[in-house]
Amino acid sequence: MFRVIRDVDLWFLIEDSKKKKMILFSDRKYSEKISSVLKNLDVDIAYKIFDDPINDEQSVYDLLMENPDDIMVVVAKDDFSKAKATLNSLGLKIGVSYKNLRKYTFESLSAPYYYDPVCGYNLFTDDKYNGFRMFGNPESDAVRILTIGGSTTDAYLYPFKCWSEYLHEMINESGIENVVMCGAVSGYSSADELYKIIRDGVELKPDIIINYSGCNDIKLGDYPYINSYMKRISNYLSGQNSSIGTRFESNPFGVTWGIKGEREPDSNYRFWIRNQRMINAICSEMGIKHITVHQPNMCNGKVNMSTYEEEYLGNICFCGVDKQSVEKNKEQSIRFRQLVCEDAKKLDWLEDMSGIFDNEDVYIDRLHINEEGNRIVASNIFEVLKQHQFI
Repeated sequence: MFRVIRDVDLWFLIEDSKKKKMILFSDRKYSEKISSVLKNLDVDIAYKIFDDPINDEQSVYDLLMENPDDIMVVVAKDDFSKAKATLNSLGLKIGVSYKNLRKYTFESLSAPYYYDPVCGYNLFTDDKYNGFRMFGNPESDAVRILTIGGSTTDAYLYPFKCWSEYLHEMINESGIENVVMCGAVSGYSSADELYKIIRDGVELKPDIIINYSGCNDIKLGDYPYINSYMKRISNYLSGQNSSIGTRFESNPFGVTWGIKGEREPDSNYRFWIRNQRMINAICSEMGIKHITVHQPNMCNGKVNMSTYEEEYLGNICFCGVDKQSVEKNKEQSIRFRQLVCEDAKKLDWLEDMSGIFDNEDVYIDRLHINEEGNRIVASNIFEVLKQHQFI
């Protein structure tokens, strides 16, 4: 059985090639090498296109002769932003008709990521509500709902509706004017969620905070409150100290990571639930209604696997950048779900939704879901809000 080397990237590349006409749009220096790699993956390229075709080479504008729904343009260019502008001008949509080979997922990346000294990185959206996507009018007197989480909540990640947008529409349809303020960012752990609520979330004066969380805490680093991007930048600055004499006030700049996190059985869950308790304490003190939702994932004990899900789990070698085995990820995910179920019986603000897709076929990969999945998430959260009489 052929096994791809990651749980993203190559898997989606191969899956697209089964359904779409594949077209390579690359810088000329990459053309032959990438063509060879794709051939080894049994990904057939119909033809190549270039910005500046030579002789009988095809132009990017030949795409105008194609049905956008039938093609997938694989972009391999140093200046992806320029390629993106060109393809958009031809009526193509990122994540639907073209994707960047360097990050070959469904992601739309419609908002850029910026370094953030507190959270490690953040989304740049606009000056007034930077890091948030607003559904509804934030200047109105409507019910204000803040949603926080990682990539499964990030409102800029995919080229279709996120669950926060669906939730906004459902509450509107019930006759309640509302604004949903989505501050989720792909890759955030519960530590980043906590930081963002403290620094930015409370400032937005939400009536309700919904934290859709869990999967990014299943595997934690030695210093779980330190985001990997923050660590990378800090290490760079520390390395520059000896050569350029970087100083903060009167002291040479060095790096301390604080105290290491515990590494005992279930320590990842204890870290996650501790952060959720702190979020709840903040909300209680500030008069904000709060719900933490434990999110589902494909590896948490789902019994009724679809054909696609079985093929997916059978073809990935490891989960995440830390190269954790699929078997280990399943073990930790199932245990995490068990612990959430136990605490959800005691904590009225904790909702376990880890099983809402047990009989659904909505997964894109082990964590991420399609638009129908987002609608299901929003529908379940809407019902929870009504049960708690929050709306």
